[in-house]
Amino acid sequence: TVLLEKIDSMGNISIRGNISWTKAPYNVVTKKDQYDNPHTYFGHNEAELIRKAHSLHADIYWAEYDGDSSFNGKFIILLKWVWVSMLYVLLIVLGIPSFGILWPKKFRAGLLTLGLRDQEIESTADDKSPKKEKETADDEATKKNL
Repeated sequence: TVLLEKIDSMGNISIRGNISWTKAPYNVVTKKDQYDNPHTYFGHNEAELIRKAHSLHADIYWAEYDGDSSFNGKFIILLKWVWVSMLYVLLIVLGIPSFGILWPKKFRAGLLTLGLRDQEIESTADDKSPKKEKETADDEATKKNL
C-alpha cells in the first residue's frame, strides 16, 4: 500500500503549464524553495495548487529565478524530467497486466472519464434544442391531463 500511495502521489510531468507566477494565486511563491516545498510554507490547498503547477518549464523558470541559469543546471532538470516521464510510462505499461492497479491516480481518472465530457456536451446541447423544449412541454401537458 505504501508503494501504491507513492504512485498515486506522482507529480505532474507536463512540459509547459498555463501558469503565470506573477498572478494570483501563484504570486505568493517568491523563492525556489517555496516552489519545491510548498507544504512547508503554505496551507494545504495552496500547497496542492502550487504542486499541481509543477512542469518542466516551471522548474527551469525557478532555477533561473534562483540564479542557476547554467547549462549544467538546466540539463540536470531535463534529466530528472525525462527520468520521471520514463517511470510514468513504465507504470502505465505495467498497469496493463495488473488491470490498472499500478497506474497513477490521475491517469486512471482520466482514462475512466474518457468520453464522458463529450456526452455531457451533447446532452446539454440536446436539452437546449427547440425540439427538446417542445417534447418537455408536451410531457408537462400530458401530466396535467392525467
